[in-house]
Amino acid sequence: DIKLDNIVGDKTIYNIYPHNKDYYLSTGLGVVVVNGEKYEIKDSWFIGNGATKVKVNGFISDASFFYAATDEGLKRASINNPNLSDYNSWLLLSGANGLSNGIVNNVVSVQNKIIALKNDSLFVLNGSNWSLFYYNAWPVVNINVSGNKILLCQRQLNGQSKITVLNADGTIANTLNQQKG
Repeated sequence: DIKLDNIVGDKTIYNIYPHNKDYYLSTGLGVVVVNGEKYEIKDSWFIGNGATKVKVNGFISDASFFYAATDEGLKRASINNPNLSDYNSWLLLSGANGLSNGIVNNVVSVQNKIIALKNDSLFVLNGSNWSLFYYNAWPVVNINVSGNKILLCQRQLNGQSKITVLNADGTIANTLNQQKG
């Protein structure tokens, strides 16, 4: 349905977040909500400044808020807000409290911690402040969560790659290196 719709813009799906019976698609247009029972599009949220389309790189929730990692920065809205399609419902978290302005590449949740990927650094939300959670000078290609661990896919410009597995406290649980050959 997204590809066939006549709306103009980046229709790429960058991430999918399941929550209750819905699926939240992070797209180049914004967030598209899919009803998982009826297999139909339930809603579309253009959450860019001024209700414009903005690329959403990742999307998650905790008990109170939805978080959207966008090209404008990290945005948050109350889960209970009845009008999430209104861009005014989305508060920009980037640019204050330790999280700098600019693109946020992804956002994940592990053991009730919200973790944002900005450039090649991970930041964790502590109350209303952000602090550096992890950085190791390797470019981060992707971040994911599995089994209460954070999985960082990392690759150098020379092609050398590795997966860094982090515990929920930011310590390294394991590193899987690709042997260049």
